[in-house]
Amino acid sequence: MIDKRKKLLQYSALAAGIAAVFYIWFYDRFFIPNPIYGDRASTASNVGRDHWAAFIVWGLLLEAALALNVLYSADKFGVKKKFVRLMCLFSTLGCLGFVICKNEKFKRFTFTLSLDQYKGEIKSDYSEHIFVSSRPLLNFFWSKKSMHSAFSVIFGVCLVVAVLYILISKCKDSKKFRILTVVFFLYAASAAIALKQFLGGTVEVIAITAFLIPVMIVNNTSFMEENN
Repeated sequence: MIDKRKKLLQYSALAAGIAAVFYIWFYDRFFIPNPIYGDRASTASNVGRDHWAAFIVWGLLLEAALALNVLYSADKFGVKKKFVRLMCLFSTLGCLGFVICKNEKFKRFTFTLSLDQYKGEIKSDYSEHIFVSSRPLLNFFWSKKSMHSAFSVIFGVCLVVAVLYILISKCKDSKKFRILTVVFFLYAASAAIALKQFLGGTVEVIAITAFLIPVMIVNNTSFMEENN
């Protein structure tokens, strides 16, 4: 039963990974960026402002591919999965957040708290009371752009932390994992710099593909097994 579950997770991760790679490249090439969104019009999220349904598929398929592959990596290499699952859960919530934020009908999150005073008989119905005054106590709003950025950071950081947890857990007993940890650090730093300085649709796709394809190779081959 355990083997069947593990095989199901492996094949689901592989299928989701392949589908995600094909879809994000299709999405980047098929949907034409709207120039009114400025220099970053070609990013998946800005394209999604005009094609929200397609962006929902982009986000959820990508999250499924990343989370399933990370979870299977933990399973395959015998790493305790409780923390990895928690990070994948947070990344999923981050993914849902940044996808929802790109719906053009959603503008901002507003929270208002005020102290209203009314006068009237205590036993009378509330609708019969007369409004006297209102004192604002809190007026908070969070713009859609800020929320999208925050959720995107949660999505990315949680996945990176989950991968690092798996790699570091295996470093003590495996030279290959020590090398892979250094390579992943370099990849994560390079991807962060590239996305910060040259953010665009193609840069996003390359950064995602550069992670997904290697992790699928590691998950479905004996590449990381130590030679006796």
